[in-house]
Amino acid sequence: MQNRRGPYKRYFGKRAFAATERYTAATAAASPRPAEPLPIVQGTMRLDLFSLHLFADIVETRSIGKGAKRHNLAVSAASKRIADLEYQFGTELLRRHARGVLPTEAGETLYGRIRQVLGDLHQTAVEMSEYAHGTRGLVRVCSNLTAMVQCLPQDLAGFAQEHPHIGMALQESSTAATLQAVAKGHADVGIVAPVVPYLPELHYWHYSTATHAVVAPAGHPLARRAAVTYAETLAYPYIGLETGGGWDRLLSRKAEGLGTVMNIKVRVNGFEAACRMVEAGLGLTLVPHSSAVLHAGALGLKVLALDEEWAVVPLDVCCRDLSQLPVPARLMVRHLITRNGTRASTKIEGLAA
Repeated sequence: MQNRRGPYKRYFGKRAFAATERYTAATAAASPRPAEPLPIVQGTMRLDLFSLHLFADIVETRSIGKGAKRHNLAVSAASKRIADLEYQFGTELLRRHARGVLPTEAGETLYGRIRQVLGDLHQTAVEMSEYAHGTRGLVRVCSNLTAMVQCLPQDLAGFAQEHPHIGMALQESSTAATLQAVAKGHADVGIVAPVVPYLPELHYWHYSTATHAVVAPAGHPLARRAAVTYAETLAYPYIGLETGGGWDRLLSRKAEGLGTVMNIKVRVNGFEAACRMVEAGLGLTLVPHSSAVLHAGALGLKVLALDEEWAVVPLDVCCRDLSQLPVPARLMVRHLITRNGTRASTKIEGLAA
C-alpha cells in the first residue's frame, strides 16, 4: 500500500511545490520585504549573477530606475529582483527615500563583495582571451598623464623585455578615474598622484616624482625670470587642463588660498596642446618639467621653475590585495616599484611570482 501511494505522493508534492513558487513570486512582487525570510541552508543558496550586477548598479546610481535602465529592465522587474535578493538573504538591502535608495549596512557589505566578484570575472575573461591569442596573461594598467609622458613608457618597455609573453593594456585617465578603475577591478595596476584623496581599500607604493614648471612665451613679462611663485603667475591668463581633474582642482585650491582665482583662457587635454597654446600667446601653463623641456625648444618657449613646495608631486603605484592579483599583475607591481634597482621601503607581501 505504501509503495503504491509513493508515486502519487511524489507527483502531488511537485505540484504543491510549483504552486508554492507561484505564490512566493506573487507575494514578493506585492511586497519587497516578505514577512518570513527564506532560511539560509549552507551549500544550497543559488545566487543570480544578473541580479547581483543589477544590485551593484542600483547602489552606484542610488536609483532603482537608473540601475534598471543599465540592464534594459522595467523598474518593476528590477524591484522584483531586489526583493528576491532580500528574501533570499533574509535581510533588508536597500532603504527607499524620496530621492532614490540607499544601501543598508548589509547592502554595503554585499555591494563590496559583488564589486570584487565582477572584477575577478572580468579579469578571468580577459586572461582566457589572451591565452587564446597566444600570450600568457595580460596586465591592465591605468595611469595619469604625468606618468604617461615622463617615466612609464620606458618602464613598460623594460617589463616587455623581461616578460615578452605577457600582454599589456594601457589606458590614460585621471587619478580619480584610475583609483575607481582599480578599486572596481577594471584595472590591475594604477599610477596615481595625491592630488585627490586616495581610496583606503587600495595598497600604495612610491613610484617616482614629477616636478612641475611654468611655460611662458618668449616675449612674456616673466620670461626673463629663472623662477617664479604661483602668486606671480596668477596675474596672467592660463592655459588649463582637464576640467575637474586632480591637478586642475589642486591649482584652483591653491589660487583660492591666495585670495584669487585662475584666469583660464582655454582648456586642452594634453601637455603638448597646452604648450602650443602658449606658443600662440594665449597664456601661461603649468606642466611637468620633462614635458616643458621637450616642447619648449621646438616651440621657442621659456621654462621657469615654480618656486612652490607642492610643485614636486609624488607618483604612486596602486593595486588591490596583492594576494588576489594574477601573477602577471604582481610582476608588474614589482617591476614598477623596483625600477631604480632598490625595493620600496614598505615590505611587500606576495610579490614573488
